[in-house]
Amino acid sequence: MIILGLYPVEPTPHDANICLLRDGEILFAAEEERLARNQHYYTAPGDPMRSLLAALKQAKLTPGQIDIWALVGSPRSGSFEHAATDFFQRTGLGPLCTGDVRGVRIRHHEAHAAAAVLTSPFDRCLYFSLDGGGDDGYARIGVFDGSTFQDLHRAEDVHLANFYSCMTHVIGFHEFEEGKTMGLASYGTPDPDLYEKLKTVIRLEADGMTVRFNRELFQAERLLRLDKYDWNNFRRQKVCCTGYTIPSIPGLRYMNRADIAATAQQLAEDIVLDIVANTVRRTGIRHVCLSGGLFQNVKINQKIREMPEVADVHIPM
Repeated sequence: MIILGLYPVEPTPHDANICLLRDGEILFAAEEERLARNQHYYTAPGDPMRSLLAALKQAKLTPGQIDIWALVGSPRSGSFEHAATDFFQRTGLGPLCTGDVRGVRIRHHEAHAAAAVLTSPFDRCLYFSLDGGGDDGYARIGVFDGSTFQDLHRAEDVHLANFYSCMTHVIGFHEFEEGKTMGLASYGTPDPDLYEKLKTVIRLEADGMTVRFNRELFQAERLLRLDKYDWNNFRRQKVCCTGYTIPSIPGLRYMNRADIAATAQQLAEDIVLDIVANTVRRTGIRHVCLSGGLFQNVKINQKIREMPEVADVHIPM
């Protein structure tokens, strides 16, 4: 059986990719940016056509020979048929597919969780998928028992990864540059006063999994054309970045940016460690799988691995 996994279902500005499998063996897998040679490459309509055509060429296949199309993400209608129709119309591949197109629709956090647990050595484990956003929300936490996924929590509103992205913009970095915030944090020292102020912006609820933002304390602004030698020399542009970008905390823009990064890193670590510890205590399961954009933060991953509550951690590629 030949399966082609494709992301995204609908155009997205980043990480378009495909994976082609035959009888469980990976024949080809690539992100569009690798072939375009442009990081986070995006061009309308946003489909991974370079990757798709390269995969078919290498495997010597035609679109009509694909047994199952696995489309990741949810189209507006929620149906595979709608997603497939839109995709084939956009790409012009429809006439090359003979007969009925068979496929499945896989939602964003389902794909993240599956990538983690199905590549892990664990028969039973917890999964944590925390991301900046997807068609099925911003976070998904649950138990994998070897055959089924049992959700314990889903976040329909912005979650911890969004807070970290917001603080990345506060410091002056741009979209997809959260890794720079993590790196900069090692040069700074967490500021206790800022830490307490940020805790009024984001907090962990009593259930130990739900994250809440105080919307009134966040203003939608982004720093552009920042002078790295003079932080007062910048211009601001009103934008919408998942709803929240720069917190209206007096004097924040005059603080040392490395200290802001260190404080944001510390708070993010504390919250995610609490979430993991609470879930382990609730379920008694000590094997943990991590996936989603937040867990590209290697410092957070290190902290989770060192937790006495956690027996072992698996993080996919």
